[in-house]
Amino acid sequence: MNKPAWIIRTYRQNDSARLRSFNCASAGTKWQVEVEQFVRNQLHDWAIAPVAKAKQDSRVILLICRSSRDLVGVAAHELASLASSDGTTFVGTKIEVVAVSSNWQGRTFSSGERASDVLMSAVMHDIATRRRPPRSNLVFAVVHKDNTRSIAMCQRHGFDREMTSPNSNYRRLLT
Repeated sequence: MNKPAWIIRTYRQNDSARLRSFNCASAGTKWQVEVEQFVRNQLHDWAIAPVAKAKQDSRVILLICRSSRDLVGVAAHELASLASSDGTTFVGTKIEVVAVSSNWQGRTFSSGERASDVLMSAVMHDIATRRRPPRSNLVFAVVHKDNTRSIAMCQRHGFDREMTSPNSNYRRLLT
């Protein structure tokens, strides 16, 4: 059996330099810059936070090109509470970030799979098989309203509902 053209693995502390140099933004696109800055400046601390480690809760997943060893994408998720407009709260999994490097945006692997879909499939599989702590079937993501590619990717992966968002520039998409 042939190995896929990519490697999916969880984040390790020695990956911090990879995160600090990660590029995924077009200059001047504020929401892309926000994502890139989060990956570069905050994701490492988010991943190793003592509270997250104690709960075995947060998870960072890396997508790496097998042949070049380039970091193709990074994603993260955690258990979170969400409140509806009527005040009802419920637990689900929040996708904290899904980012594909600028060099890989819109590209496919030699086998034909989109890099973004490989990464999102890995995240959804990780969530579905997570046992500690157990996860509900509800997964949600907050996406900038102008990020049409991410919205389309979420829809391809079952995010077919939407909740009102406290910020009109962002959409809360749910499975």
